Amino acid sequence: MMKVNEFIKRVGIKSLEELAGQLGTKPSTVYAWSAGNRTPTYDMCVKLLDLGMTVEELFGKPYLSSVREGHQDFEDRVEGVMKRMFAKIGKI
Repeated sequence: MMKVNEFIKRVGIKSLEELAGQLGTKPSTVYAWSAGNRTPTYDMCVKLLDLGMTVEELFGKPYLSSVREGHQDFEDRVEGVMKRMFAKIGKI
């Protein structure tokens, strides 16, 4: 299911009605997406992505490449913490 509410909170859109206005569609259409009763057309998907919606928000599940990037980011942060920790130990 699309994560419409997460998207509007993340980007600062005030309501589903405001999102509908930005997309040039009816609020009832956006509500139906949010409830999982309908899916957007290809053209609407493009507009949503242009507004900054992530693939995860659009399809409701992680996209493989972003999961890999997220995992790599996590590994990079852990490595940085470990390097700083061992550097401090070496100074003791």
